[in-house]
Amino acid sequence: MYIKQTYMISRDDWQGDPCVPHQYSWSNLTCSSDDTPRIISLDLSSSKLIGEIATSISDLTALQYLVTGETAKESNIKSKNRQYSYPEVVEITNSFQTIVGEGGFGKVYLGILKDETKVAIKLLSPSSKQGYKEFQAE
Repeated sequence: MYIKQTYMISRDDWQGDPCVPHQYSWSNLTCSSDDTPRIISLDLSSSKLIGEIATSISDLTALQYLVTGETAKESNIKSKNRQYSYPEVVEITNSFQTIVGEGGFGKVYLGILKDETKVAIKLLSPSSKQGYKEFQAE
């Protein structure tokens, strides 16, 4: 795992898949219990780390909590690259209730995350005059 290498963390049980099989999941992390288990919590408080949090942490797109420091205080993770499932987008936008704009790709909806952060959700319209690659780039 990149985190193990970056921070030179020495944990004997950090080998193979961190989440499966469940009885061999890694210490100091929690995995989701759905069909595709993913890391949702990572406790690095006992690792005596110093410095900035590596941007590779944001590659853990399901990560909800990161515990750092001697106080082991939990903090919510904000990731710029977080991907959301369609059902999550429906929930965030309250079933696409509020349109805040419209552009070449389609409508833009108001979304509110669980931490009450307001976000704009763009959906690519099938009748869009601009292509999927341009939508992805934006």
